[in-house]
Amino acid sequence: MMDLIEIDQLQKNYTISSGKVQEVLKGVNLSLDKGELVAVVGESGSGKSTLLNVIGGLDSDYEGSVQISGRNIKDLKGKELDEYRKMNIGFVFQSFNLIPGYTVIENILVPTDMTTMSKKEKRGKALNLLSMLGLAGFENKMPHSLSGGERQRVAIARALMNDPDIILADEPTGALDKDNADRIIELLKSIARQGKLVLVVTHSEKVAAKCDRIIRLEYGIVSEDGGKASERHFDNRTRHFSSKGYGVLHSLSAAYKNIRKNKLRNILVSLGTGIGIFSVVILLFLSRGIGNFVSSQMYSQANPLMIEVVKQGKDSSAGRRFASFANLEPFTEEDVEDILDISGIESVEKGSIITGSTILKVDGRSDSIAVMSTLHKGSSFDLKKGRMPRSGEILISESVADVLNKDYDYLIGKEVGLIMDDDEQRTFVISGIIENDGSPASRIKTVYANYEDVECSVNILYVTAGSNNYVKHIKLAVKKLGFDINSRDSALNRVMSFIKTVTIGLTGVAAVSLVVSGIMIMVVLFISVVERTKEIGILRAIGAREADIRRIFFSEGTLLGLSSGIIGVMIAVVTGGFANIVLYRITGTKLVAINLPHVILGILISVGISMMASFIPAARASSLDPVKSLRHE
Repeated sequence: MMDLIEIDQLQKNYTISSGKVQEVLKGVNLSLDKGELVAVVGESGSGKSTLLNVIGGLDSDYEGSVQISGRNIKDLKGKELDEYRKMNIGFVFQSFNLIPGYTVIENILVPTDMTTMSKKEKRGKALNLLSMLGLAGFENKMPHSLSGGERQRVAIARALMNDPDIILADEPTGALDKDNADRIIELLKSIARQGKLVLVVTHSEKVAAKCDRIIRLEYGIVSEDGGKASERHFDNRTRHFSSKGYGVLHSLSAAYKNIRKNKLRNILVSLGTGIGIFSVVILLFLSRGIGNFVSSQMYSQANPLMIEVVKQGKDSSAGRRFASFANLEPFTEEDVEDILDISGIESVEKGSIITGSTILKVDGRSDSIAVMSTLHKGSSFDLKKGRMPRSGEILISESVADVLNKDYDYLIGKEVGLIMDDDEQRTFVISGIIENDGSPASRIKTVYANYEDVECSVNILYVTAGSNNYVKHIKLAVKKLGFDINSRDSALNRVMSFIKTVTIGLTGVAAVSLVVSGIMIMVVLFISVVERTKEIGILRAIGAREADIRRIFFSEGTLLGLSSGIIGVMIAVVTGGFANIVLYRITGTKLVAINLPHVILGILISVGISMMASFIPAARASSLDPVKSLRHE
């Protein structure tokens, strides 16, 4: 019957810096079986640790054959080798190699996080092992609070969690006093009696003497082999759990523990990145707020059911509100009838707009009027003085009133002369003065009169839809007739397009800070890789795959991005809310539109940048050599 481990002509060479080849193992032949406590003794450089690394699947660059339970592990690659370490090998190290920041029980449970063992079973098994090793009640303690002997027993418990056939102990008593060393050796002996092969690398002859079998290595050759201990037979065990990859929750948990371990540094990084997110989100809030304000101002006095129809001349720019009104062609009665035939129309009002050829006279003074427009039933204005006009009356803009007379009370009820493009003077009475609201349109010199009083050609029609359901249909029908829609939508679209362009430009500037934030996160993760090099080696030794290591660092980047995003949007929401309070008190308007989609977008941007920044550090971490990582201090 084949032994558990059969090593045949094992050779291992290293190429040193000078280019020379150094032979470490020179044709080693060994047979090792379950139930043995075997000491491998030799001076430094004799190949003891290299032998353990080969058996443990940490080093596959060798010549010869190493068969474990009849399987040549040299044939194993990548995930298969990780699986082999996870399910067949338990490592015990001289320096304990417990993961900082993890409690005792969390350290013990690490190997089981990569198995299908249930949570209840994991914890129960871990507590039983602690009790068996004399550490009952220690589960929530941190490793730094334990003595050397206690830490080594925790490491042994971790090595036993997945019930491996082989325990590889590299100088397990090297950092312990005599009493603790004796206790650890007795513990390893009892583990061997339970049907496991325990291989102990040691310099100590006293430790070796307590083992069942002593193998001496000198210059890479087995110089002495005490021979196998008496034959023992052990039943093959059947595991009721299997291997799996590191789960997302476990990756996030590992990442969170590391973030928690370096709280101050990660808080500062999250705050720095959050400021970049804040600058983008607050600009998006402001852009939407200004857009909403402009839209509300343009539509506040407008009837949403009213459509302004014009007939553009050949030299006009169709669809532009108040553009080239001098080139508007008059409507014929046939045109009006065609529009009235469109279904869904409630009414059509005739109107006229005259630009640049109107003069207003009062008290011997005259002033050129930029726009003379007729009123319709939906007309509504904020008046500085007076009221809406009746027959024979007009409204004038505040800019016209300021030229005529600063005393608005004097102007109300004043008789004026109005000369239009037919050079005929008509007499009107000023009934009201339109308040200047600060917009560019309100500063234009404008006069409004009733259509019946001006007797001008019809160059604009005010079409009212029967309901909102007909508006789109009427607009399409009007355009099919060859007319143009002189709607507020065109002006609003131009304004919104301008706001969008400015927002994109400013956001682009703010995005520079996000690039800096991404670089900052990348640097922090590289530092984390360096700090956790030994931890990476430990995880790889107990079976973690390269993908598992990558996932842990991706998770760390994701959590940093999430915290940065939350901080950034919180600052943006608070700042925006405060700005709205101040603006409302000063202007009566809130210009910062705080909204959930932009909050979510800010967080997603932060997480996305952090994940991209995590890619290179995560790849670097997963590519580290497990053996070199375990030696890192």
